[in-house]
Amino acid sequence: MKSQNIKIGELLVSLTLLTQEQLDEALCVQKESGETVGKILLRLGYLTSERLTYAIAYQQGFEFVRLSNVQIDREAIKLVPYDICKKIR
Repeated sequence: MKSQNIKIGELLVSLTLLTQEQLDEALCVQKESGETVGKILLRLGYLTSERLTYAIAYQQGFEFVRLSNVQIDREAIKLVPYDICKKIR
């Protein structure tokens, strides 16, 4: 399900990852700071980065995958140049 038309704050509330009161507070802070709602929610401790990433993936219609649970094929790893791996690490 793609939910691109739903603002991230509203989506977080509908997914019960955030309360309406927490969203309202973040929106008030946003008016003064100009920061994104996501950054504010992280800073206030109302949301973890994993939960925010999950909601963004959901909003964009992507599957959320915890890479720590994924076994990467060794042959695929060999296809990535060493300098790219070093840079990303």
